[in-house]
Amino acid sequence: MVRWAVLTVLFWVLVPAVVPAAEVHRCRDEQGRLFVTDDPGKFPPGCEPVTEPGDGGALSVLPVAEPEPAARNNAEAAAERERAERAERQARIASWKSEARDLAALYQEAETRRNQAYRRWSYSSREVVQESLAQMEEARTGKESLLREMDRVFIPGPDREEIHRILEAIPPASGS
Repeated sequence: MVRWAVLTVLFWVLVPAVVPAAEVHRCRDEQGRLFVTDDPGKFPPGCEPVTEPGDGGALSVLPVAEPEPAARNNAEAAAERERAERAERQARIASWKSEARDLAALYQEAETRRNQAYRRWSYSSREVVQESLAQMEEARTGKESLLREMDRVFIPGPDREEIHRILEAIPPASGS
C-alpha cells in the first residue's frame, strides 16, 4: 500500500518536469484586453502581439464577454414566464379549493334540506327531497370532475391533500 502511495507521488512530481509546457502566445486588442492562447491563429482581428515577459507559466484566462442584451432579455423573459406560470398554477389551485368548498357546501345544504323534509313530511316534501337529491348528485358529479381535472396537473402534496380533505364531505353514491 505504501509502495503505491510513493509511486503516485513520484508520478505527479516527475511527469510535469518531463512533459514540455505548451507555448503561450499573447496579444492585446484596441480596448487593451489581453488575450492568451496556445494557437496564435485564434486571436481576434486587430490584436497586436505582446512581447511582455511571461509570469512563469501561470494560467491566463480569456476575458469573458458581457452577455448580449438579447440573451439577457431572453433570460429575463424566461424568468417572467416562469413567474407567470407559477402564479397561474397557484390561482388554479386556489380556484379548485374554492370549488371544492362550494361543492361540499352544496352537498351539505342539500342533505340538510332533504333530512328536514323527511322529518316534516308533507305533500310538498316530495319535491324538496327530489331537488335535494338532484343537488347532491350534482355535487358528486362536480367532485368527480374536479378530481379528474386535478389528476392532469401537478399539484403540490399539501394542496392536493387539502382539496381531498374538503371533498371528503361528499360521500360516493350509495351504489358505488
